[in-house]
Amino acid sequence: MNFLKNQFLLRAYRKEISFKSVKRKKKFNKKISSIGVILDGSVFVPEDLFINLALTFGLSKSKVFILTYSDLKLKEELIYSDRQFSSSDLSFFGKFNNVLNKFCSRRYDVLINYYDRNFLPMKLVSIRSKSGINVGFPNVDHRLNDLILNIDISDSLLFLSEVEKYLKLIYNGFEK
Repeated sequence: MNFLKNQFLLRAYRKEISFKSVKRKKKFNKKISSIGVILDGSVFVPEDLFINLALTFGLSKSKVFILTYSDLKLKEELIYSDRQFSSSDLSFFGKFNNVLNKFCSRRYDVLINYYDRNFLPMKLVSIRSKSGINVGFPNVDHRLNDLILNIDISDSLLFLSEVEKYLKLIYNGFEK
């Protein structure tokens, strides 16, 4: 991403994160009905893990929406181009294309930010997504996530088991 575009995106991000910090009321449903995932394409994580997480909460595969960031410039050749994005999908001033708008317009009970680098395109998608609770890693701006797990990003099984444990506590309470 070029320097000037990065500066404009950073300005848009700072404006939106400060607005979101002021307007911080979140509504929780009684149970989880949909899960969104923003995934860093440079980290290999099988999508089946997120689908299995959804199955533990009684959700079908169709209620899991995964959006993968890819540095590849040849996005047209990718198999799942409607589930992937790159820096070229953001305009100079931070406007999204149709794929990103479609992902951000859905309402998610849980949004998993599965990336550990402070990279503006992924952070902008995260902040513009409508979600009940955001889960992520400590290396990213802490204002983006409600639940921050200090786990190595390469240990996806441990991360997802901890997410499952905490989400059960949040949504089901401490009852057995």
